[in-house]
Amino acid sequence: MINNKRSKLPRRIEYTRTFAKSWERYNRAGRRNMNDMIEVMKLIFSDKELPEKYLDHELKGAEWEGARELHVGGDFILKFQ
Repeated sequence: MINNKRSKLPRRIEYTRTFAKSWERYNRAGRRNMNDMIEVMKLIFSDKELPEKYLDHELKGAEWEGARELHVGGDFILKFQ
């Protein structure tokens, strides 16, 4: 049986080491639908408007200047600049 929740990373833009390790961990576990994450990343990469369901918002604080965060599902969070 093929697990449809697993997926490969889209083309590399600039992933942090932490992100790549987390991606592999979530992908191996198979508990998250990684295709949902890819769809969100495609929207971000193409500068398209994100649906409101992702709760996209700017992060606050000096160390987070220019950074945003969205919720792919529950506590499944993506931070990006």
